[in-house]
Amino acid sequence: MPGPEEAANETRDGSARLLSELDDVRRLRSYAYRVARYVLRERLRTQAAPAAAARVAGRRGAEEKERRLGCLARCLSALAGEERDLVVAYYRTSGGEVEDRRGLAGRLGLTPAALRTRAYRLRLRLELCLGGCLQRREGR
Repeated sequence: MPGPEEAANETRDGSARLLSELDDVRRLRSYAYRVARYVLRERLRTQAAPAAAARVAGRRGAEEKERRLGCLARCLSALAGEERDLVVAYYRTSGGEVEDRRGLAGRLGLTPAALRTRAYRLRLRLELCLGGCLQRREGR
């Protein structure tokens, strides 16, 4: 973004170009003020457009995130309680993922491979549900 010095130079240059056309030097101050005002308006207009676009994009991103979270909540609630608990516990990451999943498998009386298979199948069901929910909400 150009600074105030550049704006002042632009105003002086614009005023100087038309100075020769002015028949009365007393009108120069009024003319220079109008040129400065136009320069300021143009600067504000060009600065406001990217900022407005960023605000709109931010709102759209937030709306999209809310829409996706709403669909995820709806799809998770469609699962049975123990299925929902399993998929949430399985995909929750806490750093010790392997140990957490072994412990989860032990608590459920499953082998780690059986737990992986169940979690995978539940994830597929969730993905199908999410895809359908998002399409319905987009009006497709």
